[in-house]
Amino acid sequence: MLSRRDALLNTFRWVASSVATMACALVADRAQATIPRGPVLEERLLVGLRVKTQSDKEFIAKIVALVEQGVLPVSLVDSTYFWARGKASKNLRLQNNPMVYFRPGLVARAARLGIKL
Repeated sequence: MLSRRDALLNTFRWVASSVATMACALVADRAQATIPRGPVLEERLLVGLRVKTQSDKEFIAKIVALVEQGVLPVSLVDSTYFWARGKASKNLRLQNNPMVYFRPGLVARAARLGIKL
């Protein structure tokens, strides 16, 4: 059986860890809310996917607009972006064009969520 001192110490540790966890969650929410997603996301997609054609630029603009409106989850866009870059890097012929994988991949994944691109 725990002594009174040990019981109080355990209670204090539990309260301290709970407060620290809540503080971290609040800080993370504020940090995420203040990050401007629009221009940063658009620039990252344009440069990282090596967009060349006007239709691809319009597609990226549409994707960024849907993310800003909250229709398309940014996590879906990010995961598809990294998947397309990785897939393109393994194919020597398409190494400089990850957009070939990104566009159909994102359209298919968004369709599974009921979002038409």
